Amino acid sequence: MVLHAFFTLNCFTIHAVFFIEMMRIFNGYVKMMNIKIIVPTSRANCKKETTYKGEKGVLVHGFEVKGKLLDFETRCKHYHQEVDIVAIKFKCCHTYYPCYRCHNETVNHPAIAWNEAEFNEKAILCGNCGEELTINEYINHQSSCLKCGARFNSHCKNHSHLYFEM
Repeated sequence: MVLHAFFTLNCFTIHAVFFIEMMRIFNGYVKMMNIKIIVPTSRANCKKETTYKGEKGVLVHGFEVKGKLLDFETRCKHYHQEVDIVAIKFKCCHTYYPCYRCHNETVNHPAIAWNEAEFNEKAILCGNCGEELTINEYINHQSSCLKCGARFNSHCKNHSHLYFEM
């Protein structure tokens, strides 16, 4: 069963999509299993076009990000800690995804790593401020965004070889 719900709270219009596998009443409360809710995290992200669109994509600061997103800062079902706020533009499809697993689960083609000659391409999106970073900027400053200073996940470097030929 899929329920679509619209809520209005102050300036926020929140479009929440609930995927419910099982519902039952327990002590007067309804238990819902496997709930997925997308909520804007700031007024800056509060725009009509930033509604959850399933796996087709979510607008994050004006950029479409595809995958299994959980919020408007590019966290996904695979990586969802506070510091998981980077989306990477994949060379093979020139599309932003939060992680390689989202890419692999969403498309039917293999990922292609960016080569060193292309490291001046803007291919990194900060989910906090929307700044597009070049690959060089990201590689040389993986700990935080150059524009807003938001911290990035330091463990992302463990997957660099999947995105960049080094």
